[in-house]
Amino acid sequence: MHGGVVFVDEKTISLADIGALVWALTRLARETGDWDWTNRISFLRR
Repeated sequence: MHGGVVFVDEKTISLADIGALVWALTRLARETGDWDWTNRISFLRR
């Protein structure tokens, strides 16, 4: 069991683009804030 994992594909969001990463994480948190993240896997998207 784990607390959830968020993957980032460099083809989708460059790891050097901190602003895009923060924006994508913020959007993910808004969209999924009430989910149970136990054992959940997600990919960040633009």
